Amino acid sequence: MSLYTMQEVLGVLVVLAAATGTILVFGVAFILLQEGIRRAAHGAKAGVIHFRGLSAKDEWHQRAHARSPLR
Repeated sequence: MSLYTMQEVLGVLVVLAAATGTILVFGVAFILLQEGIRRAAHGAKAGVIHFRGLSAKDEWHQRAHARSPLR
């Protein structure tokens, strides 16, 4: 194998290693960021007071009971 071919092979291996490392770092960062967003959203939900009758589900139940023929 000639010196030029060996340099090319090593160059390709270095580029592949750099690309693999970059993908790995971005993957780990994405997983950690996703977990942080999930914890922040959970913390925000814990601090919110639920007022009865203001959700779409409660409105639907009120309308369904108002139209009920059994009343």
